[in-house]
Amino acid sequence: MTCCRNNRMKSTITVAKLKIIYLCFYILVPLFWLGIYIGIWGVAGAMSLRSLLIGTIIFVIGTPVHELIHYYCFILFNGVDKSNVTIHFDIKNANAYVVCEAATTSRRYRVSAIAPFIFLGLLPAAYGLVFKTTSVGIAGVLSIASCAGDLVLFALLMRIDSTVPVSRYVSRHEGRVTQLGFMSAP
Repeated sequence: MTCCRNNRMKSTITVAKLKIIYLCFYILVPLFWLGIYIGIWGVAGAMSLRSLLIGTIIFVIGTPVHELIHYYCFILFNGVDKSNVTIHFDIKNANAYVVCEAATTSRRYRVSAIAPFIFLGLLPAAYGLVFKTTSVGIAGVLSIASCAGDLVLFALLMRIDSTVPVSRYVSRHEGRVTQLGFMSAP
């Protein structure tokens, strides 16, 4: 957390660091889950190609649901007017994200950031492990891996007092986003 103009607090990360975190998540999270899965159910219980395909399809279908969870968390739990919340799909970078233009407390922003991780990631991955439902587990693990950005934003928000109103912070250089994060609202 640093102090900037007008004595406003900000918590940010560079896009380059964020891309490295994404890469690590996409490699390490599935391997970690697979290790636990094999440890519990054995190699014979390991996933089949069919389970992998079904899990991947569930994950792809769940991607818009992930963004809708963010969207509705802002509106229902944060009291943000829906005109200040938009869902964006970046086809070029295969990325979807929700933008909230209104300031809301750090605590409320955290709820919106972490909700898809819990409901579409942790719960299905745990269900897959406990009940040996590989396809549901795979969908959950892929969702956890895709939540890397949400978890980074959650960590950035943890650096700001939970009662402080924050708004999103984007730094650009020559039209390209170079830094993302949050800044205390004026």
